[in-house]
Amino acid sequence: MVTLPASLRDLADRIEGGELADLPDAATTDLVLAAVAVSGRVDALVTQAVGVFDAKTIWRAGGARSCGGWLAARSELSRSRAGGISASARDLRACPAVEAAYGSGVLGTAKVRMLLDARQAWPDRFSEAEADLVDRIAPLSVAHAAVVCATWAALAEAARAADEAERAGEDADSVPEPDPAAENRAHLSPTLDGRWRLDADYDPVTGAEIASAVKAWIDRQFDQGTYRSDDGLALSQRVAAALAELTRRGATPGQTKHGDPRPSVSIHIDSRTLAGEPVIDLDDLASRCCSLDDGTPITRAAAERLLCTARVAALLLRISENGSIETVGVTDLLRDATRKQRRALKLRDGGCVFTGCHAPPDQCEAHHLIHWEHGGPTLLANLVLLCRHHHHLIHEGGWHLWRSLLDGDLHLARPDGTPVALVPHGQLIDPSVPTSPEKPPPRPSRPRFETRRERHQREHDRQRDQRHRGRPPDPPPV
Repeated sequence: MVTLPASLRDLADRIEGGELADLPDAATTDLVLAAVAVSGRVDALVTQAVGVFDAKTIWRAGGARSCGGWLAARSELSRSRAGGISASARDLRACPAVEAAYGSGVLGTAKVRMLLDARQAWPDRFSEAEADLVDRIAPLSVAHAAVVCATWAALAEAARAADEAERAGEDADSVPEPDPAAENRAHLSPTLDGRWRLDADYDPVTGAEIASAVKAWIDRQFDQGTYRSDDGLALSQRVAAALAELTRRGATPGQTKHGDPRPSVSIHIDSRTLAGEPVIDLDDLASRCCSLDDGTPITRAAAERLLCTARVAALLLRISENGSIETVGVTDLLRDATRKQRRALKLRDGGCVFTGCHAPPDQCEAHHLIHWEHGGPTLLANLVLLCRHHHHLIHEGGWHLWRSLLDGDLHLARPDGTPVALVPHGQLIDPSVPTSPEKPPPRPSRPRFETRRERHQREHDRQRDQRHRGRPPDPPPV
């Protein structure tokens, strides 16, 4: 571990010893690494010092309204930066493991900020997992640490909703999963000089789909010779041209530079997350994945919706104790509807089957009533057409759509289980049409941490199994 005062003196001697540009390559390399290491320690020292200063409220003596305002008025820090340091210092006082790792140089400023943001999801659960989270992300890069923290925060939020449902006497898995696409926003507005400005905010899946379509169009232009590496165009200009052309003509299929078909979006999900098994601890979390190809976490409901029409590669992996991964086997599983099935669905459903929707077949996706990963076959009886909007409602919005085993009719219900009358595609909704009293099938669990009740039940079952095997139960954890 680098001692901070000695490092500062060493850096000062190197800088005062001559021009940096005159240093040999090896000395420049050492200087860069030392300066970066010391900068993190200095950030920690500044945060800790500001924390003590704030806790003693010394800034009140100067008539300041806040510690951040006092600091911004007397330093080169902006008000937002000074306020951020003050807020981080206050949060660190409640996180002893993070504060110790920050002060000793184990964690840098970026990782500390991630952990403090994750703590906002559920402070009680964070205090239980704080030391393990610090150990988990310490050897990771900042990008990979961000994935771990974001996944932990999402599962903690889901666990809080499940605990609230249990306290209300409801099933922990009955809490509907929020639809990230519901928060999508896009603004297209004219400017004073007649130009137009586009500003958009999309969920990870939709954003990845749009980005993939844009890359495919740009790839096509390079293949056709329209674009060249020396044509002087910036990436932003090519993206703008792609968005304009795709809007006019629709998405263009393309290939990657390796010749493979460019996917609209790639996802990775493990079998236990797909089965809805709750996460036990951080070791269990480390073996889970439900993310886009770049590691961005997504909800399991979004993954299930994408899997309705996906080309799936099933990989059998072996994970050793040191964390290395070995691929034992791989196979491609074609699960999307065939052309003949699409034609049959077009004739049978006529378009989106959701009540009151008039979307035509070419704007619809083939939805598995019984999810394919739960044993639902890619057969006409298990497929229906749904437009993108209603496909979201069924998967992420909590609505229920199923086919009765008794009469083979489709049934629709709201997230609370209230039945809704289904009318044929294109017909007006008749309020007098009776609705079926059939109860919707249970929805699979959303990814989350175990609730306290599930944790106690698992421990009870483990001790019961030990007694049946004739072994005394383990003592309770201290």
